[in-house]
Amino acid sequence: MAEGENYGLPEIGRSSAFDAEHKDIVVEYGQELLKPSTELKVSIVVPVLAELDNDNFWRLLRSLTTQRGVNGKEFEVLYVVNNSIQTVMGEVPNESNRGFEGESAQVRQARFQENQRTIVLIREMNLAREGVDEKNVDEAITRLVEKVVTRGVVISPFEREVMRSYLLSETNFNAVDCSSPTKAFDLDEKTGPIGTAKNIGGHLAFERLAATKDGHGYIDFVDGDCFLSSTYVSNLIEKMNDGAEVVYKPLERQIVDVPDTVKNLGKNDMARMPSFVKYLVGMFTALDYYRDVYEMGYAKPSSTRDKVLVNGQVGGPQLTVDSNFFRELGGYPTISERAEDWQFASNVDFRNLNRKVAMMTEACVNFRIVAGKGQLMADRGQ
Repeated sequence: MAEGENYGLPEIGRSSAFDAEHKDIVVEYGQELLKPSTELKVSIVVPVLAELDNDNFWRLLRSLTTQRGVNGKEFEVLYVVNNSIQTVMGEVPNESNRGFEGESAQVRQARFQENQRTIVLIREMNLAREGVDEKNVDEAITRLVEKVVTRGVVISPFEREVMRSYLLSETNFNAVDCSSPTKAFDLDEKTGPIGTAKNIGGHLAFERLAATKDGHGYIDFVDGDCFLSSTYVSNLIEKMNDGAEVVYKPLERQIVDVPDTVKNLGKNDMARMPSFVKYLVGMFTALDYYRDVYEMGYAKPSSTRDKVLVNGQVGGPQLTVDSNFFRELGGYPTISERAEDWQFASNVDFRNLNRKVAMMTEACVNFRIVAGKGQLMADRGQ
């Protein structure tokens, strides 16, 4: 963490909305993290809720450990493993609770336990990296697997290979514990858990980037059920070196998993389908955001495909921002009448933005939406 009482905050130009909560967040959630590299340029924030027992965690991790064209010390990952206190306690949700946390006490308790295994796994992998090289990595993996299996983590041959990439990587991977009983969110019905997780991760990223030799860098937000191209980070750093303070990232594609027939829908699937449809309708009401980006000339698509991505991306706005600008924005929205991602993009206000904005038109993010198996990316892999 940055030294001194300012917690990484500059003396001038402070954002009161951001500063009011910054110290508390750093003290509460930032004490068990690996020390940031002085070469750090990009801090990737990933909100995580019950992603370990499906392929999401390992797919994303593999894509992060196999980045090309970038020094591993130039980027880090903050997995914000989050829960509501209601989920931790296994309470049955009422109408104000969010469906993705689970429709029963049993499901909620299972997700809490899955989160705890995720935290244990990441921290044990970090411990196992000490002194590892190509000669002894296989022995380190064997010891690591033996240890995490006793904590309920099941490791496949594919996941052992991901572990190998992880242990040999120079990139810092951190588990931010927002899931344990003393760390979980106690939210009212108006506060979004995803926005809260991203806000906490953003504050921690700001603090860590302030401690680097440059004093700032990119804060990137990636969802836990996507995976990245092998040049994702190097492309971001290229935009940074070109002076961009905001990077707009179209998705390469969305993988929509919908049952073939109504017969394949279970009772719970049918109950969740309206939520999926509502989400898609909401996405189309936000097309003015993409039109702003396109019309203002910040993003000039080179093909019809890119134009479609700008004007009709499913999955919410994908933005990367300079850490100092993130502070000026007041952090990540946690209370919004619409999805927090959309609110964050609105806060950027592209029409009146006097900053350099870049667009990554190359393939960068693959994003999956599950319909029929959960309430929009809820029971993923189940």
